[in-house]
Amino acid sequence: MLCVSEGRKRDGAGWHQIAAALLISAFLLQTILSLKDNSTVTDEAFDIASGYSYWITRDGRMNREHPPLVKLWLSLPLLPLGLKVPTEAPSWRTGAEGAFSVAFLYQDLRNVGRILFRARISIVLLGVLLALFVRRWAGELWGPEAGLAALFLYVFEPNTIAHSSIGTLDLALTAFTFISMYFVWQ
Repeated sequence: MLCVSEGRKRDGAGWHQIAAALLISAFLLQTILSLKDNSTVTDEAFDIASGYSYWITRDGRMNREHPPLVKLWLSLPLLPLGLKVPTEAPSWRTGAEGAFSVAFLYQDLRNVGRILFRARISIVLLGVLLALFVRRWAGELWGPEAGLAALFLYVFEPNTIAHSSIGTLDLALTAFTFISMYFVWQ
């Protein structure tokens, strides 16, 4: 037999799912609209170019000071484009990542926007993953309403939107740290 409180719980769970989906949609809308308007930041060019060069050349000489996993993730959507890695450039031989990243990113000015958009989308996806874990952890600690409140704050926090819409390692570090701490807490 179904009691009234069980019915309310089920109705409340559906409402929470809808609210969470709307908030995630708002996050996606904000980040996708802003990623198209952002100019390239310095680290972004380094991370995209070095990550792509790792895939194509299997050579890790560029941007060694940061671990490769997120750079590989960041450049994964670029593989279907068949971009050229400028291995003949002096910057490749010397490992001058600044000059190399400019040579890579701006080798064909028609592709710059497409390269940035594809790379940035991979970080947007990590931002969504982090949003889901923010909601989950807050919900497990303080209940489903708190989970939605935490998600609301995350979705409309300007730094979160900004770092989720550029192709750098910052949001990925935040996401992996937060998710790791969640599993440690478990």
